[in-house]
Amino acid sequence: MTNGSVSETRKFSTCQILGVRFFNGDVDEAIVFMSGRGGFLIAPSGTCFARLREDDSYRRAIVAADMAIADSGLMVLLWRLLQRENVNRISGLKYLKRLLGRLKREDAEIFWVLPS
Repeated sequence: MTNGSVSETRKFSTCQILGVRFFNGDVDEAIVFMSGRGGFLIAPSGTCFARLREDDSYRRAIVAADMAIADSGLMVLLWRLLQRENVNRISGLKYLKRLLGRLKREDAEIFWVLPS
């Protein structure tokens, strides 16, 4: 596991799986980090891992993300069994709900980019 900086005083750990560095903290820590820094967050599903090997542009985009959260319970379980390392699963839906709650309290403006 490696450490990355959330701020000058707070740190978080990551766990690299297939070249993707997954955030290894809780949902609130992820929101604090992304709210303070901004950037591109991904929550890849289990099916994305097959695509990583086949699609170079997709792989570059996934690896270049500012934060990846482990939304795949199967990936987390397999990693724990095969590598004997823990990575915290953060539900993408839980992240979104907590983020929207925070943004609503702050009366923030949101710019959404949705796939077609």
